[in-house]
Amino acid sequence: MSSPDVGTLQGVAVPVPPRRAAKPGSKFLSETLADNARQFRSLLGHSQDDMAARMRALGHEWSRQTVSDVERSVRNVTVDELLGLALVLGTPISELLDPRGVLRAFLTTVNPGNPDLPYIEFTAQYSEDPTPIEIPGTNGIGIPPAVLRALVESRVRLVLVFDEYAEGIAVAPVEGYEHDFDEVLTELGRLGKQRQEQRGEQ
Repeated sequence: MSSPDVGTLQGVAVPVPPRRAAKPGSKFLSETLADNARQFRSLLGHSQDDMAARMRALGHEWSRQTVSDVERSVRNVTVDELLGLALVLGTPISELLDPRGVLRAFLTTVNPGNPDLPYIEFTAQYSEDPTPIEIPGTNGIGIPPAVLRALVESRVRLVLVFDEYAEGIAVAPVEGYEHDFDEVLTELGRLGKQRQEQRGEQ
């Protein structure tokens, strides 16, 4: 079986301490999940207590504080809890992990009118947030949102390039989605050219 052609996102491979904050200009996937869970909850009109009660009904020991911690990305979510969130919020898991955000389909301000819920105002960033998703434990290796969406939707495969340290991410095709793979490579090429131009201007 021949190896597929791959495109690679390069990163500097050096040891890093345990992470807590992403480098400036990027964010972790857990932050995307936190934002989307909070926004879906607001759109449904649920308070944090409502959310906690529904998660407890699924066997998770959640309190209002747990919901708050998850929505502020100070508490990680387990795989079982992720499934629970999808059920409680009535949304596919892929939507919870979509870096484009929940409000991309809304062209008006969303305000549930409940002072206990966060006020969400639509801005252009919700339609297409360009912030790369950083991979924890690396020195800032990031995945562009378009590539992450393709991964979450099983349209491409991402493979860690590892030689003692994380060196980059290889992108490989999934059978039946070769066109998506080509589009991802085109996007990576565009971003690479953009980064080179930015370095040249500095």
